[in-house]
Amino acid sequence: MPKLAQPLPAPGTEEFDQALLAALHSAKPADLALERALRQGSAVLDEPVSWTLLGRENKAGRTLIRAGVFFTSQIAGCSCADDPTPADILNEFSEAIIAIDSDRLGFEIRYI
Repeated sequence: MPKLAQPLPAPGTEEFDQALLAALHSAKPADLALERALRQGSAVLDEPVSWTLLGRENKAGRTLIRAGVFFTSQIAGCSCADDPTPADILNEFSEAIIAIDSDRLGFEIRYI
């Protein structure tokens, strides 16, 4: 679960949305466990990730954010000279549920 240097502002404010997007955009793809969101490729590329917030809900004392994530992947081959696997870069999209901790210092991401 990614941890934040400072708490997020109160949920439901524009500052909260901006701070959450900044935290998501600044996180490294490896820290986001994007391999669980792969649909086409077999390896997530270490390239910038783009997020968009789609909705918000409060449930059992937690703030749940529905978000979309755009990232890139590729089909990892064996790198042999006669490997027929194309080395194309694939654009990926997934939706996610982001559960914000009550202390607003961390969050958990579940890809759907």
